[in-house]
Amino acid sequence: YNSCDACDGSGGGGDTVSLTFNVNTASIEVGPNGIYLGGGVFGDAQAYAMSDDDNDGVWTVTLEVAPGLSGNYIFLN
Repeated sequence: YNSCDACDGSGGGGDTVSLTFNVNTASIEVGPNGIYLGGGVFGDAQAYAMSDDDNDGVWTVTLEVAPGLSGNYIFLN
């Protein structure tokens, strides 16, 4: 257990935080255009292309987002 008595909630961090999304595609066939993160808070269906650089079936993308971001999103094939 720890406390945060010294924290005043004013932040002090940067304007953005890194947020990484991963999706395991082991049980589906990935189309020739790959996998995208989109919809909701991230805009259209092809907002962010994801990658699987090591060919392990896990596609990933890291975005810089505003702290406290919340909303819906979808992985698209």
